[in-house]
Amino acid sequence: MAGLTNPHTALVAYIEGLIGFMKIEPFALRAMIDIVMHGGFDYDADSEREALSPISAILRWGQAEGVFRDFDIQVMATTIQRSLDGIPLAQSTNPNLDLDTYARELVELFTLATHKRE
Repeated sequence: MAGLTNPHTALVAYIEGLIGFMKIEPFALRAMIDIVMHGGFDYDADSEREALSPISAILRWGQAEGVFRDFDIQVMATTIQRSLDGIPLAQSTNPNLDLDTYARELVELFTLATHKRE
């Protein structure tokens, strides 16, 4: 993410980067989801803020630059992050899930959702 000069490019890099990591470490991510879902990790308001911090910063940047439309940062950041967090669960029921297609579709979805219309 360092060195990116455009909020839209950063949004795309965030989505594609996390999904790219999922392609490399699918079992580690599923194990982490299992730990969280079964109470092996305390997840509180501070944890949530920390998890949303990178995407929230990108969204704020995009709004400040006039690249992204006006929307509620918390709602959009949570929606983007949860769409990514759900991928390991989808993989658990579909081990042949096409992550390249998933990445393209999420990029398109959130480009349309954040884009400022003239």
